[in-house]
Amino acid sequence: RRQVIPSSDPITPSDSKQPKKVVAYEYSVGNTSYLTEGGPISEISAYHINSRATRVWLVREIIPNSTPLRAKDEHRVLKDVWFYSGANRETDAYNNIFARLKKSDKENGTT
Repeated sequence: RRQVIPSSDPITPSDSKQPKKVVAYEYSVGNTSYLTEGGPISEISAYHINSRATRVWLVREIIPNSTPLRAKDEHRVLKDVWFYSGANRETDAYNNIFARLKKSDKENGTT
């Protein structure tokens, strides 16, 4: 979920004397929500059509039910990826490799 937050908000401190607004994104992981700070730390693969579109963000955990929105002091790093619906996961590739190796070992009597 995209958020527009005044720079005077404690989540995004401003070094500028003039008020400005910044865009931040809220990510929910289970029952915990995080808010991004600044732009992505990395988004190189996000622009490749055949990649997992990985982005890495500096985030802070949102304090539940806080009004105005507040975040804890501790910073974390969050990795955001998306896949095509039919794409194989890395785990699937490893499982396939190990299954073929096991089959080959059985066929060659090397188990």
